[in-house]
Amino acid sequence: MSAIRNIPSLLSGGYTTTVSHDVLNGGTQIAISAVERQLPDIVVGSSMGGAIALEFLRTGEVAVPAVLLAPALGKLLGDEGLEKWCADFTSREGHGKYPIIVVHSILDDVVDIKHSRELCGHIGAELVEVEGGDHSLNDYLLDGIVQEDGTPEANNLQHIIARILS
Repeated sequence: MSAIRNIPSLLSGGYTTTVSHDVLNGGTQIAISAVERQLPDIVVGSSMGGAIALEFLRTGEVAVPAVLLAPALGKLLGDEGLEKWCADFTSREGHGKYPIIVVHSILDDVVDIKHSRELCGHIGAELVEVEGGDHSLNDYLLDGIVQEDGTPEANNLQHIIARILS
């Protein structure tokens, strides 16, 4: 668990490829175990959590719809590593069985949106590009969708989750 607690400092810079892979692999094993126990209808992962969700989906041990917020997989693997990862993901049986939606701000200064564009293009995931916001996407996700009469319907995250589950 200590590796998971250290994730924010890893993402802020100064991590090595070995440490990144160790954290990704360790986090993936923890996530697979949790998902197998809980059997969720959907998985939502942000930044490193999005990278971990992608990795456990790639393993094929868990198949579930996913909403990923600025997944850090490309930051961890680099351009060449991400391309290889995508090729491996799409070659596996069951690829595309469940929908994946990636939400990413074009203003993200922590994880470059180019990685989400490349990822979605290769694996067939839907990309929602957010005009404003930052890496956390809090402003966008918590922004409400209002009905014509002015009553709140849902925030954007609730709307995306409802759409992927329908």
